[in-house]
Amino acid sequence: ALSRAAAARGVLGRWVVAGLALWIGFAALANQYVNGFTPIAKGYAAPVISEHDQLGQRLLRVIPNGAAVSSMDQLNPHLGDRARSYLFPYIDDASYVALDLTTNVNPGSPAEQYGVAMQLLRSRRWQILRADDGYLILRRTTSPLPALPALPAAFYRFAVGPDHGSAPPIASFGPDLQ
Repeated sequence: ALSRAAAARGVLGRWVVAGLALWIGFAALANQYVNGFTPIAKGYAAPVISEHDQLGQRLLRVIPNGAAVSSMDQLNPHLGDRARSYLFPYIDDASYVALDLTTNVNPGSPAEQYGVAMQLLRSRRWQILRADDGYLILRRTTSPLPALPALPAAFYRFAVGPDHGSAPPIASFGPDLQ
């Protein structure tokens, strides 16, 4: 309607429409600079792919492309392009479960996620395929495992941190806390 009204007014109307379009474009770019999250925003920092992220990409490759999988919200984009992909803790007929216990939990709480993961292991119907730096990849078994699966020490690397040997304490707060 605006373009028809501008055409009826001739060249001047067309300049008004062009000016409005430029103003709207400038306002959108200015807002993106001030409030946005794209590369043109002030303070923008490109996401960093950490060693933990790279490890996760390698570990997720053990899950076959066509397999049904239940995964946490953060891992779902890497596994969600399959016919049967579920958001953990919903498992349904999933053959695999993929968790990154170092990230935020959605949906639910960390305690709920932990509870469901431990329930799966206690059922002895889920085998640990990979467990490293907070990642846990499980595969459903057809028969119960002979023993309860145990998380290896490598799983806890995210919580322990690197070993720096026996460095002297930085500060002492009495005889019991350093």
